[in-house]
Amino acid sequence: MSMSKEQLREITIHLNGIQDLFADPEPGSDRYVSGMDYLYREINTYSLRERFREKLKVRIELPREN
Repeated sequence: MSMSKEQLREITIHLNGIQDLFADPEPGSDRYVSGMDYLYREINTYSLRERFREKLKVRIELPREN
């Protein structure tokens, strides 16, 4: 019986600041949901489609501080 290598799926969230992870976006923003809501939706969609056959890696990208 051969074991297949586990695949790694990466979800990347681009935020303007750490507050965007939890706060709803301001009116007129290019975002529609908070970072957590986006992450939840991505994981939920993935789990229904793939049934967790792959490992997940979450990357949160923030602007660099000067």
